[in-house]
Amino acid sequence: AVAQFQDITARKAAETELARLAVTDQLTGLYNRRALVDCAKRNHAAAPDVPLGVIFVDLDGFKHVNDTHGHAAGDAVLVAAALRL
Repeated sequence: AVAQFQDITARKAAETELARLAVTDQLTGLYNRRALVDCAKRNHAAAPDVPLGVIFVDLDGFKHVNDTHGHAAGDAVLVAAALRL
């Protein structure tokens, strides 16, 4: 009998990372729209009579930061806001 083994640790780690990237924003690490929709569907299927709340956040003056200080500064503002959420 011959047995062959292959270390798939790196491949599994890459698959896990790809799955994470599919549902998170690359800059902030927050869940993206896909994750929100999937979560809402799962929650509704599990408990259709339970209300679900969603909060949307708008950063006042964000366009001004991007236009005045550049996208790197805008990215820094987004990351800082995400950390506070």
